[in-house]
Amino acid sequence: MAKQLKKIYSDSEFKSAMSHFEDIQQYLSLPIQDIDLNLSKNIRDDYDETLLEELANSILENGQLEPVGISPNRNRNGKFYLIYGYRRCLAIKKYAPQIPVKAVTVVSKTDDDTIQLLENIQREDLTDYEIAKALITIKEKSNLRNEDIAKKIHKSLDWVKKRIIHGKSVNQLEEQSQVNPETLRKLTTHQISQISSLNLKEKIAVLNTAEKFEKAKVKDFKKLAKKKKLPKQSTKEMKKNLNAEKAQLESLVRNANARIKQIDKQLAKLT
Repeated sequence: MAKQLKKIYSDSEFKSAMSHFEDIQQYLSLPIQDIDLNLSKNIRDDYDETLLEELANSILENGQLEPVGISPNRNRNGKFYLIYGYRRCLAIKKYAPQIPVKAVTVVSKTDDDTIQLLENIQREDLTDYEIAKALITIKEKSNLRNEDIAKKIHKSLDWVKKRIIHGKSVNQLEEQSQVNPETLRKLTTHQISQISSLNLKEKIAVLNTAEKFEKAKVKDFKKLAKKKKLPKQSTKEMKKNLNAEKAQLESLVRNANARIKQIDKQLAKLT
């Protein structure tokens, strides 16, 4: 079985494949209509149509050099779930639907969605944004620790941790909708690390300033981070703010307790 896998994958991909798949059951040639393509399971949400067409033409001319991976069994719609090879399938579906797809059915140790994301992360053409978002999705979908992910994709633990931080920061910033989405997509993991110590308000200020003055270099992020970082509060100021917050919460509690008593009286009348 290892020899069969070796024929399908390059040396770097071979190690990853062996870490995910327990067995290859069979080789198939089937119409693209029999494969369930789900874009939500794929890292990249936009594809260059020209490149897709070129890939389809290459497959038509030279054949499909590497099979895609699919689930062993069909789903309720009579289709196989695609585990990896999304780009190849998308190219065939759009520009060469008449040719059969070469596929292998695989039994996996991890859920299919996670495998597809783990496999795709190792592509060389992904942006830092796409990798960071994929890792966050993997963390949310699986019980894998950072150490487990690092082993499966053959990266250092530090590499994974930095991109997890990147993904969390981007998710947080996207929820606020105060930063241009295109700016967020262009951010590198290194740039995010320069502002990781800032609070959310400060991060937004840095990114908007960087966009305004077209400053997107790492060194500029460092300078902007220093400028936007709020000065530390004195002990006196901290006590004042904490006491104010405490008084506000105590007021909310008193109002809540008063309302609870009113509700209890109303309930007593109804019994």
